[in-house]
Amino acid sequence: MTMLPDPARFAHVTDWVFDLDNTLYPH
Repeated sequence: MTMLPDPARFAHVTDWVFDLDNTLYPH
């Protein structure tokens, strides 16, 4: 696994985390 930044992967993970956060703790 490379440690180089991957904007696409980072964006995907960020979207997943936000989606999970919104699911567990809806605002």
